[in-house]
Amino acid sequence: MRRRSNKRDMIALVIALALVVAAIVTTGFFYHAPSAAEPVSAAVLEAAVSDTEDAYAKGVVDIDLSDLGSLDTDSVSVNDGTLEIGSAGVYRLTGSLTGQIEVNTKGKVYLELDGVSVTSPSGPALLVKSAKKLTLVLTEGSTNTLADTAGGDADSATLSSNDSLYFTGAGSLTVTGNNSEGIASDDAIVIQNGTIVVTAAGDGLAANDDITINGGDISVTAKGDGLDSNGTVHVNSGTLAAFGGTAQGEGGVDVRGDFVITGGTVVACGNLMAALADDSRQTSVYVTSAAVQAAGTAVSLQRDGEEVFVFTPGVAYENVLVSSADLTSGVTYQAYLGGKAGNLVLASR
Repeated sequence: MRRRSNKRDMIALVIALALVVAAIVTTGFFYHAPSAAEPVSAAVLEAAVSDTEDAYAKGVVDIDLSDLGSLDTDSVSVNDGTLEIGSAGVYRLTGSLTGQIEVNTKGKVYLELDGVSVTSPSGPALLVKSAKKLTLVLTEGSTNTLADTAGGDADSATLSSNDSLYFTGAGSLTVTGNNSEGIASDDAIVIQNGTIVVTAAGDGLAANDDITINGGDISVTAKGDGLDSNGTVHVNSGTLAAFGGTAQGEGGVDVRGDFVITGGTVVACGNLMAALADDSRQTSVYVTSAAVQAAGTAVSLQRDGEEVFVFTPGVAYENVLVSSADLTSGVTYQAYLGGKAGNLVLASR
């Protein structure tokens, strides 16, 4: 392990996080939600850039998970197969680990995932006990995986955090929750970009506060709810495919507060589906079925005999929400399930 300084990485991440903050402010993630006419505070943007610059100015700590014997810093330690990060900073992780990564600090932590594979025999693969904010940076072109083991801690998520989680970068992250949830936060979850694939025995993506998706390609397959938020769910851009279970009460999106879609493409399937809030600005349709449809049954929407949208879920489903810029508000579409004509559905905002 070594500490390095990488100005190019810092500049790229500063730009990405500035965009994150801009999107968060305009979607009301903070306590005060500005109106549509209110500009994003320059002070807020400057603070985000300053925080990132300060973190990277101290250098990046390189950690090879396949060679933890080389650790030589007080900010990181290894105990019984657990890599413990105890100080704020930027950490670039590579390699494989059978064990757990634990973050426990009062400061802000940036984890650059660059070809990481972590499998936990019991409990979360990544556990954030405490952090002022944890940002997961998916390094461009990298493939990263986090998984727990069936028969381990049934009450924990594979990626579990007591604080807010932020995702950015141009790499991919696959999270497998064999016991319960895939990704869970006691605060908020914000996804700026990246390719994120979650499979879970319980809920896929769960937050005690808001879930905000500002971009990226997100696919969630869960036996519980695809997305489960005790706050709000905002989808502003990107692609979201959220598949929940077909058991009573499970759905693609389950949200206690408002469910708002302003852009991107959303397909959500399950037994139940959250209703969209009045301030959703993108056209959507709900397609209902009287019976569970088998995995591989295509959902198609046609207008005047022409197909305008088609998607083939890889899991069983019952009810479907489709939201896309390709749909027109006020138009009635013919829905088809596996080639069989279903209901006529009215698209609305």
